[in-house]
Amino acid sequence: MSNRFAINSIILLLLLNIVDATVTIAVIDAGIAEEVNPIMDFFLNMGYIHFLFVKFSTVSLASYVFWKFRDKKAAAMGMIFSLCCYICLVLYFCVILL
Repeated sequence: MSNRFAINSIILLLLLNIVDATVTIAVIDAGIAEEVNPIMDFFLNMGYIHFLFVKFSTVSLASYVFWKFRDKKAAAMGMIFSLCCYICLVLYFCVILL
C-alpha cells in the first residue's frame, strides 16, 4: 500500500474510532443500545476513562502495525477490513439513531 493510502486510511480509522467511542457512550447512556463486546463492556463498567483508554489504545496499536507493515499485502487487507467494519458500525449507528 502506498504511503498516501496508508496515511489517509489511518487518519480515517482514527476518526471513525473517535466517532464510535462518542456515539457508543451516548447511545448507552440514552438506553438505546448496549455494549455487545464483553471486553469493552467490562472497561465501560469501570468508567468512561478506562473504556476510552482501551478503545483508543487498541486502535492506535493496530494503526501502528498497519503503518509499520504497510508494504505487506496482509496489512493492506487488514486496514481495508478494519475500515469496512468501522464504516458498517457508523452506518448501524445512523440507523438506530434515526
